[in-house]
Amino acid sequence: MANNHNGSKRLNLDWDLIGSLAAIQCTEDEIAFVLKCHVNTLRNHCTRTQGCILGDFLEKHRGSGRASLRRKQFEGALGREGKLLTNDKGQLILDEKGRPQWEIIPLAPNPTMLIWLGKQYLAQSDKQEVASTVNGNIKLSASDLSDEELAGLIARGRSQRIAAPALGPVSSN
Repeated sequence: MANNHNGSKRLNLDWDLIGSLAAIQCTEDEIAFVLKCHVNTLRNHCTRTQGCILGDFLEKHRGSGRASLRRKQFEGALGREGKLLTNDKGQLILDEKGRPQWEIIPLAPNPTMLIWLGKQYLAQSDKQEVASTVNGNIKLSASDLSDEELAGLIARGRSQRIAAPALGPVSSN
């Protein structure tokens, strides 16, 4: 570290590290803590050495971090095929126990993540509305029925072999 004109030590900050901390969504205060400096020092140094305000510098790197996170979420949801290691002759490379070695480890799809992503991006939900018209004049919604009433309608439909959503005639009792 070189000395400033006032005798204090000049800070040499690692802007690659700062960008990496921003990519994992660290706040200005957290970054300053890691670098062992005051947040105002960090802001001033950014303006002087990077030619922009700290918020703009961090947002650029936070955006790439969010994109990486999104990529990993989709990869986790959808899974990925593995790729086995082979030698120049196309033969599998085995470890000392005779197990094949992976170049890319396979990842099974994650149904929970698929459901979550569907809710976020495809407007999917867990709520199902089932409605039917009975005898042409009564609208019936499954959410308005008790469990017993719904079970009775289902049983009656099965006994009359009526396909859903037609629930069959309802008595007026």
